[in-house]
Amino acid sequence: MLLFLLLLVAFPAAAAAPASQSWGLWPTLPLAPYGTRATVVREVVKDRIWTLDQLQGTLYVQVPVRMSVIREERGLVCYAPVAPTQECLQHVRAIEAKYGARVVDIVLPTLGVEHKVFVGPFARAFPKANVWYTPGQYSFPLNFRDLKFLGIDARPIDSLEGFEVLTLGPLVPPGNGGFGETAIYHRPTKTLFLVDTVVAVRGPPTVIPEKPLRFHSRSSIDEAAGDLEKGWRHLVLFAFFFQPSALTVVPVPDCFDTSANKNPGEFGYFDVYPFEWDARRTRLSFDTLRKKRLFVAPILQELILNRHPVEVQAWVDRICAFDFDKIVPCHLEPVISARPSDFRRAFDFLKTGAAPDFLEADLQALRDLEKDLVASGEISPRPLLDPPPRRRPFFMPP
Repeated sequence: MLLFLLLLVAFPAAAAAPASQSWGLWPTLPLAPYGTRATVVREVVKDRIWTLDQLQGTLYVQVPVRMSVIREERGLVCYAPVAPTQECLQHVRAIEAKYGARVVDIVLPTLGVEHKVFVGPFARAFPKANVWYTPGQYSFPLNFRDLKFLGIDARPIDSLEGFEVLTLGPLVPPGNGGFGETAIYHRPTKTLFLVDTVVAVRGPPTVIPEKPLRFHSRSSIDEAAGDLEKGWRHLVLFAFFFQPSALTVVPVPDCFDTSANKNPGEFGYFDVYPFEWDARRTRLSFDTLRKKRLFVAPILQELILNRHPVEVQAWVDRICAFDFDKIVPCHLEPVISARPSDFRRAFDFLKTGAAPDFLEADLQALRDLEKDLVASGEISPRPLLDPPPRRRPFFMPP
């Protein structure tokens, strides 16, 4: 029932957007905002590092997806390409023109299709660039292990001039898919670039327009939209927990907005809002996330990384050998001020008996999903992190 109600709001009425933001290949991976991808550029380190943010998600739950551009003596390195819209390419071309540096390397640092889908089109815009990918690539239903099916010449990344390359995985479950991530460390700027493994939550990112925040700003169908900060809190909890403890799904007859004092059709088809939020629990759950300098997303903690604690901890140790002072992830907060000790602390969940990073009630939906995935053989059970205690025999010989 929840899925049915969510699908009713999946395809809001399209708004006019500049042609430069058009993304015609959106049916390849039909995620919101579909055929329109605005790009917000930010200079992170003067004359050296830029981020280009777009939106990606579904059901008005849209979060930033980010490409980083790093200027080296030999040219520009593009880490985790986004949709190469005309606007996006204009930003990259402007950096090329200003510094006389062409794009020389394009890095796909993950196995995730939400990033992979952009690599082919982006690489074709820069045909002289080298294309690198994280080992362990897969596809469905035909399982291609490289990127040749995208029509580009690419190689698995094991080194990258000017960077330390630190690859996790691939971590392969018993079922389908896998997880892999290639972090790169840029020593001159003390910057660590990552994809999904760590994030931080602060205020609403610039790239998120007002409409999704207004949609989520209501605690119930009867409440007027408008509190954008509250909308951001609801959106974040949806994105991380799918069905957070503060959320109640209302019966179908109660989720249609028929009041005369609202703006009909403002948020999409049928004016559906099938949710009620508990204000106190919402604030408690959100503050639990925001107070952390950085953290590993709940789905990775509960379903993926905790299945491979030895490999993940070894990767964390390798990363913490470098003296970074900031992290640029591919989602949410664009730049996280953090040191190796902060990064290591984010992976404390791998330790036996570690306190949970989140409210136990917020993790219930993920843990229910975990049971189903283990039962179906898609993922393995959680491993025992410590060996069981040795039992003394009942009879001790003299």
